[in-house]
Amino acid sequence: MLMAVAQAGIGQPNAYNFLETDFSDFYFVGLKLSWQLLDFGTVKNEKRVLATNQAIVMANKQYFEKSIDIGLTKELAEVNKLKALLQKDDEIVAVQTEIVASAYSQLQNGVITPTEYLLQLNAKTQAELSRQLHAIQAKQAEYNCLKITGNL
Repeated sequence: MLMAVAQAGIGQPNAYNFLETDFSDFYFVGLKLSWQLLDFGTVKNEKRVLATNQAIVMANKQYFEKSIDIGLTKELAEVNKLKALLQKDDEIVAVQTEIVASAYSQLQNGVITPTEYLLQLNAKTQAELSRQLHAIQAKQAEYNCLKITGNL
């Protein structure tokens, strides 16, 4: 390594000769050459540290990618489960609608009481609410999949 240094100035007394009391200029110029013959293993140690740090970064990257894959698999399974529930909910709502229509007809003919009709109507409403809840949960799971993959 080669370094150069220079310093100059004007002063009273002279900065390099305190016995000279007149106002005078002074300067200093120098060169320094530094050469290390032996590095005492520092380069080898630095390479070892860099290799260790690289291995740590790769392990963290693999862990991160694996956790993303696990999270995505879990959310996709949740989406599929909720879509299957939605299909079942559609079937239940259709059956409940038929039951309510039949119960209304029976109520009109005096076969059942208004309370029994309201129980059937409430069951249909509960089935519709359950279907809406599952639809919202399915959308949330799809949103979570997008968030995990970074496509949001």
